[in-house]
Amino acid sequence: MSLIQHRKRAAYDFKYVFRIYLFSFIMSAVPALFLSSPQVEDALGTMGAAAFLTGRDWGDFLVEKGFYYKYGMTLFYLPVYMCIHDPVLRYKALLITNSFLMAFIPVLIYKIGRRHLSFSDMNAACMALISGCMPSALLYGKLTWAEPVLFLIPWMIIHISLELSDVSQGACADSRCVSNSLLVGKHLFSRQNVLSAVLAWTCVYAFMCHQRGIVIVIATVIFLIVYKMRNGRHLVRKFVFVINLIAALCIDRVLDSWLKLYVFKGAELKHNLLSSFLHIEKYRKMLSLHGLYTLFISLLGWLYNSAVSGLGITLLGIVLCLCCGLGISNSRRRYKGKLKMIMLLGSLLFAGAFTLGILFFFDTAYDYWNLTAVDRCDHLVFGRYLESTLPVMMYIGLCAMNSGGDVVVRVDGFEQGDRNKLEYGIKKGRRLSFSIGYMVFVLMAMLTAIFTTNIAPAMRGVDCYVHSLMSMNICFDMKDVKLTQDIIPNLSMALIIFGVVSCICYVILLRLFRSGRKKAAFTVIGIIYLYIYLRSFFDILYRVDAYSLTDYAVYYLGH
Repeated sequence: MSLIQHRKRAAYDFKYVFRIYLFSFIMSAVPALFLSSPQVEDALGTMGAAAFLTGRDWGDFLVEKGFYYKYGMTLFYLPVYMCIHDPVLRYKALLITNSFLMAFIPVLIYKIGRRHLSFSDMNAACMALISGCMPSALLYGKLTWAEPVLFLIPWMIIHISLELSDVSQGACADSRCVSNSLLVGKHLFSRQNVLSAVLAWTCVYAFMCHQRGIVIVIATVIFLIVYKMRNGRHLVRKFVFVINLIAALCIDRVLDSWLKLYVFKGAELKHNLLSSFLHIEKYRKMLSLHGLYTLFISLLGWLYNSAVSGLGITLLGIVLCLCCGLGISNSRRRYKGKLKMIMLLGSLLFAGAFTLGILFFFDTAYDYWNLTAVDRCDHLVFGRYLESTLPVMMYIGLCAMNSGGDVVVRVDGFEQGDRNKLEYGIKKGRRLSFSIGYMVFVLMAMLTAIFTTNIAPAMRGVDCYVHSLMSMNICFDMKDVKLTQDIIPNLSMALIIFGVVSCICYVILLRLFRSGRKKAAFTVIGIIYLYIYLRSFFDILYRVDAYSLTDYAVYYLGH
């Protein structure tokens, strides 16, 4: 590609990137202007450090509730606290800050699709908007908690890893570079050194924002180890990555201690602590007959949420990750290179989030099914701990459904000039994707049946955190709901209906992609997701915010 052609291509890509970012930002930011205060403990606790640094002492209230939240979002929230003193205006500005961050997600996905998977502009843009603007992402960005970063960082890690893959293979994707080095000073840092350091700090920053971020740190380290074992070479500069990882974790420990000492006044906290996983009694319960049943039914309930909230496409991504990313099936031979890297990293992130969530809520679920503490039925199909990884699964599922073209071409390694081999590879790829696709439909139907017969009856008449189920709302009856924790009268039936609708939509989408009507398929997904997003915003977020009856809203507005 000549320099002129390269510049034209770069200008064209910039227009796409700008439009994607602007669309995503507007979609997220405009509804945020109608909200005024935090409605859950997470939203208030995450602002605690920024409030403290600007002279607001919330320690007594935070300690009374007993929940611990980390400090990472202070990097973005502190400037807002310093500039805006009116609590309502400040909260709106904080939500717009969230929108500013989350609008980068579709941009990163688009760059991955164009630069590393060679999708066409339109396909890359549609897949980026659908994966990056899932209802859960847009809705969770309307609360001042760590979710914006937890949604963004997996895509940053994927993008950095793919760039490192190019560098480690001696390919510099930027044509302006004449070697694998970034000309910094007197060549003190190579491109691989810089990216290795950035990768270490990026994954630890997720942990700085929330305790759950430890999953991202562990998943990244395991991913790098597996990559070395499979490819015979390191993806990162090992010394640079390890030194920066250790330095970042040490800094986190220092800041974490400061936060507990000053913001939380050195009090003994009860919830959201990693130390809760060290209680031996938890694991004794798990090995009991009731404990094993609790684990099994929790796994099915959470998987049901993951499947239906992604219209089955996320479940397709999960299955493909098991088959290809982790090498369980010979089908992994068809998915090599960079797509396989995304599958492997996606597998580790999803499995880690799933494991941490199931362990964290085990005692709650154990007591629920034991009928000793029947409240918060949303824990039976809890999605929040998984939903930051579901866009990755959605993207992988869309790659499979869209595999009549570029992905299979790159994956199977056919040369562009060999038309016979190219056409054979495409047909072969289609057969693989859609045979697994119909198997996923059967699995999804089974999950819906199990939920209908075993889980839904146990949810009737029980309260829930209404925010936890926003991505599954197509027909919730919210007319009497005023609080974050409240009873949704038709919750069980509404979730069953959504499961059935998702199964039907999945089959329709499968047929549309198979017949080559991709634009129609993308449009169907977009309409459904837009409906869920707007309905949940007005039904749940705006409704509860308008009443502002929760302790957290009252305290925030008064302090």
